[in-house]
Amino acid sequence: MLASSKLTLITVALVAATMAPRVDATEEMPFIEADGAYFATVDGERINFQGVNLGNWFMLEAWMFNMFDISDQHTILQILSRRFGNEKRDALIERHRETWITEEDFRLISEIGMNCVRLPFHYTMLVDINEPDLMSKEGFAWLDLALEMARENELYVILDLHGAPGGQCADQPSGRVGSNGLWGSQVNHDLTVRIWEAIALRYKDHSNIAAFDIINEPYGAQNSVRDPIRRELRELCERIYHAIRAQGNDHVILFPGTQLGIFFYRSPEAMGAYNLGFTDHFYPGIFHGEAHINGHARFIDEELYPLREYLRELSAPFLVGEFNVVLEHSGGDRMMQEYWELYETFGWAATMWCWKLVRAQGGLHPSNWYLLTNASAMDIPDLYTANWETISAFFDHADTQWVLDTGAVAALHGELEPRFHLESFPTPRTTAPESKLSPEWNITDIGIATNPGSARFLDDGTLEFYGNGDDIFGEHDGLTYVYQSANGDFVFEATFEDFEATRPFAKSGLMVRTSLEPAAAMALVHVFSDGSVALAQRTRSSAEATEVKMQTDGFPLRLRIESKDREVIASWKNPDSAWTRLGSVDLSAKHLGFASSSNHLHQIAFTTISDYHLKQNKGAPDD
Repeated sequence: MLASSKLTLITVALVAATMAPRVDATEEMPFIEADGAYFATVDGERINFQGVNLGNWFMLEAWMFNMFDISDQHTILQILSRRFGNEKRDALIERHRETWITEEDFRLISEIGMNCVRLPFHYTMLVDINEPDLMSKEGFAWLDLALEMARENELYVILDLHGAPGGQCADQPSGRVGSNGLWGSQVNHDLTVRIWEAIALRYKDHSNIAAFDIINEPYGAQNSVRDPIRRELRELCERIYHAIRAQGNDHVILFPGTQLGIFFYRSPEAMGAYNLGFTDHFYPGIFHGEAHINGHARFIDEELYPLREYLRELSAPFLVGEFNVVLEHSGGDRMMQEYWELYETFGWAATMWCWKLVRAQGGLHPSNWYLLTNASAMDIPDLYTANWETISAFFDHADTQWVLDTGAVAALHGELEPRFHLESFPTPRTTAPESKLSPEWNITDIGIATNPGSARFLDDGTLEFYGNGDDIFGEHDGLTYVYQSANGDFVFEATFEDFEATRPFAKSGLMVRTSLEPAAAMALVHVFSDGSVALAQRTRSSAEATEVKMQTDGFPLRLRIESKDREVIASWKNPDSAWTRLGSVDLSAKHLGFASSSNHLHQIAFTTISDYHLKQNKGAPDD
């Protein structure tokens, strides 16, 4: 281990690597397989993977060059090609690959105590752009070299298709912002499968490959929290799995989570699969959740512990493919220490983002994304205007002096004091009790609901309502629905005493629908767990839902939904207030009832409802 000095300077003197056409397989490192919910060697020894992502090597991300005015790899290549031609562009990218990550990086990663690297690459590195049906010998030679350097330093490698054909999300990690053309494209599906077939065949005997991370961050469109690509993703992942196995390759294969997790996949046993695990990325306080220490504590208790139990049910290993606290005010290195230790306790593999990046200011910064950065200030060229010599010098990293964040290394080894005393939060419900329904009511789960909801009508008139489902919004819904047929005009109201939910967009309320299909037209007057109320409505099948929201004095809240000649009116009141109208919608209701969505496919939202009244074909009750 390196001495814990404040700054450790590493001068990297690069020698261009000789590109071998193929690396010979080795038996020096034991093959990795899935052992229930753990990774293990073929000898049966469980292994705890702790590592780092080699970002910006085989796929460029402009922000990692401190180029915040450029959106993505596509733009970088487009600018360079337009200004200097394809030949010079390719020479520059080749030099970047020769000097960004070298033997010295692998040696240092091993020396600081890590045992694996996650290797992101863009699909165009492996596909001959002139002959899409052919794989690129030059691209595979780079993977060969990376595997060889990792093996020489006793590091396992997780191969990560970071940018898939067409783009798997609308952000930089697809290689082109705004491009998520993997979805709905048979051509791109086929090419993705062919890429993994070629990888599987070439590296089937390489024992230092820990796993294949087959699609990075499959999130679909920008801010698409409803994950409309789940079913398509599951089908594509299963197809890739069988294609890899058809090549005689037994490496562990990882299916990726969407923005709402991994809870929609079948278990390996149900698939008849082996050496199959799952992966997801966690950045609480940065891309979701609260940016303070208790926000991390809540995330651990409400998200990670239930996920561990779910993975035990699936009997499948898990990779935290990317994570980083970054922000000093939400814990920084000491919070990273908590995560490293927690993931190790869970038996999860973990690879933080990222190994190195460039900063204009140079030197260490208290809130950072890296383990290694340039030691001194650096001029960042403007790719639109700088001359070739300036840009070429920037992309040649051979003489760059790097500084290691030894505080982050100390976090990896649990050496930081004092330790946090994290607040405890209740573990979310993940199962619902058996339903107890009155004769006039029915119950169903609409849309995707992996943990069925339930309802219990108690003798004192209370309804205990347990809801699952991904959300009630967008173009389709996922919810638990306790319902009966709507007959003409009606008035339906109930008091929502409390709502126990861990997700901010979990909902519970009174709903009318035109059918039980997920995309049906509907109106829902509902509460959020913070005590606010809203009217969500979809005026026609498959249309985008809209919402009107109001703040209240909190629980208990009485909700009303009524229909008068097709006009559905939603209202609410606190115990001592008058009714407040939220809005109305023109809707011919076929069903009415209680609706709840946990906004999480492995969690159950719980509502206590009292004093409910339903009057059909009659006027509204007295206020």
